[in-house]
Amino acid sequence: MGSLSLKQMFHFTFLLCFITLLFVYNYSEQRLSLLTDTSYLYTLNVEIEILHNLSKVNVKAGKNPILILAYTSFFGVKPWPVFKNLTCNFDTSNFKISHDENDFYKSDVVIFHGPNMPSLSKLQRIQSNRKFGQLWIYFSMEPIPKNANIEEFSVFFNIVSTYAINSDIRIPYRYHAKKNNSEKKTFKIDNFSHKNKMVAWFVSNCNGKERSKLVQKLRLYGIDFEVSGICSKYYSKTFKSSCQKRPCYNDLKYFKFYFSAENRLCEDYITEKYWETLNNDVIPIVLGGSNYSDPRLAIPGSFIDAMSFDSPKALANHILSVSTNQSKYNAYFEWKNSWKLDTNSYYCSLCQKFKQGITLTKNNLIKTMNIQKCWTPTTKFFSWIKK
Repeated sequence: MGSLSLKQMFHFTFLLCFITLLFVYNYSEQRLSLLTDTSYLYTLNVEIEILHNLSKVNVKAGKNPILILAYTSFFGVKPWPVFKNLTCNFDTSNFKISHDENDFYKSDVVIFHGPNMPSLSKLQRIQSNRKFGQLWIYFSMEPIPKNANIEEFSVFFNIVSTYAINSDIRIPYRYHAKKNNSEKKTFKIDNFSHKNKMVAWFVSNCNGKERSKLVQKLRLYGIDFEVSGICSKYYSKTFKSSCQKRPCYNDLKYFKFYFSAENRLCEDYITEKYWETLNNDVIPIVLGGSNYSDPRLAIPGSFIDAMSFDSPKALANHILSVSTNQSKYNAYFEWKNSWKLDTNSYYCSLCQKFKQGITLTKNNLIKTMNIQKCWTPTTKFFSWIKK
């Protein structure tokens, strides 16, 4: 076979260059596509290794700390309140928190606050400069309707951090835990004898139709409410709060119950309204969309769950019965023998989760922030209140 002509050599060289360019382009496209795919393993280190088709996030100690950037504000506030306490009962020296947007390009983890989410165009712009392997966390403690529509930007996020049980990193309004054997004590509790008032309610959001309707019903059945806050003007019986424009839970010492009603009925959504009453020896009457009997969400035996009764009248009868019976009343505080309100913080929980490893779930943001999780319990309430 004779040697190639100059023309044949040119064609051969051109074909070889074309194949090389095609290979590089396909490799780049595949590499970039990994950025929005949550089905792979991150090993956060000085350099982040990504292995395709695995689904666990783990942290390994490296020479430099893992940089976690809170990219947005928290309702206009920086630093975020959840990152004020950075002290944990384990070593967190390989983690560092930043609130400076300029650290975006070198951050290993970037957290966005749901109610303060940047525009879609901005997310797309910063996504194009996203460090390879950088984790994006969607963070929100607010009920689903108060957050930006997640449908258009859910593809950007790898990890979901909300109050919902199926979050990758859950954020309860307060942490609680079972006492270990050395902490358990059985002691007699009497929170009944010195109390002479029925139900207290501090309310500053007057738009909660569900809780207002329940108060109206319970008053018809003989339950006495005293109201404080902006909305107290709509009620005949009021009390003055020692704190300006917010509840002072130490004002409750003469009340037997506190109406711990959420302004949105959403699955798993339990706010400080419930938790603060536990510190002040008053029984919370809870109204929400959560399964309060789940010990991951609330402390068993510490509350009266409104919608667990067959009707508002049955609920009222139970409240009246407890309010006049010392042993029944004090039984609602026996949880203190076996449970405790934990001092854990979100920062510690975040670091601990990364150390232990987080199994990622595909499309978890869409599953977690599904608006149906608020519609279903709300529909259930309006059916229940008519009974």
